[in-house]
Amino acid sequence: ELFPSHFFYVAMSKHNDANEFLMEGAKDDLLWAARKPQRFSPDNFYMGDDDIKDTILRENPYSYVPTGHSGLDNKIRGLVKGGLTFVKAPRGGGKTEMVRFFECGLLKDPDVRIGLMHMEEMRSTTYRAMATYEMGVNVRTKEDAASNGISEDAVISAAQKIADDRTVIFELRSHDDPLKLLDYVRMAATVYGVDYVFIDHVQRLAYLSQGGADGATSLLTSIGSRMAQLAKELDIGVIFISQVNDDGRTKYAGSLEEEAIICLKLERDTENDDEDIRNTTHFIVDKNRPFSRLGNAGSILYDPKSTILSEEHYDV
Repeated sequence: ELFPSHFFYVAMSKHNDANEFLMEGAKDDLLWAARKPQRFSPDNFYMGDDDIKDTILRENPYSYVPTGHSGLDNKIRGLVKGGLTFVKAPRGGGKTEMVRFFECGLLKDPDVRIGLMHMEEMRSTTYRAMATYEMGVNVRTKEDAASNGISEDAVISAAQKIADDRTVIFELRSHDDPLKLLDYVRMAATVYGVDYVFIDHVQRLAYLSQGGADGATSLLTSIGSRMAQLAKELDIGVIFISQVNDDGRTKYAGSLEEEAIICLKLERDTENDDEDIRNTTHFIVDKNRPFSRLGNAGSILYDPKSTILSEEHYDV
């Protein structure tokens, strides 16, 4: 590290050492390798033709999986890997249910794995909601399932079918430091192979801070910057869900918007007398670093009977 310009190495591309080259009759390959030594470089520095070729072939910047919502996919193509997607909505704006729509949509792709941390609900709530999307019938509680004539065995079977081993749910334990989230996300990606991680909702991390408002802001700033780097390093998509105040500002979480590569805003008129309008959520893309397209991205309609979201017509 002190004198990197003084060090070169011979790339043993075909065999483990020089003796093996000779034993395999590849002395000419060894000769030319020795005559073209490679400059030493730390594993976080990149230079030269080989690194350029390897990087272009290995990395796929801003790869994505479509959401299944034509309006959103028209703007952002899908949920993007390699960075943060930041979703914001006012209290009661349907954030969690919209995220569920995304989660179940991703699982339609058999090659996708997802990690979930829903901090405001029990695990059974998550599994039952996923079963609801799988069956097309409201089974979110035992009473809902019974009133719709659905047995608990059927609910379990539906949840197992949609979630199976491609869905990993993890939790922050009561004694965990909020920064432990970074370790859990890394574990979900490296051990369980998840492609996307959903964190709902991120302000709950701030409330765990012991330093008041300043401490909460500092905590989320640290989590945001380190999570953005982690998403890029692991090539995963991390989706933060955030609540906004009445003035549209994200409490404690402004830094997460800055770190995000895509910001998605949800709007819903919850006090309208018209039930359809009251149950319609509109998507607005107000940041889109990968693909630049901004503005209205269509809407989604909540069906109170089935408790399922479905896309409303969208005109490109």
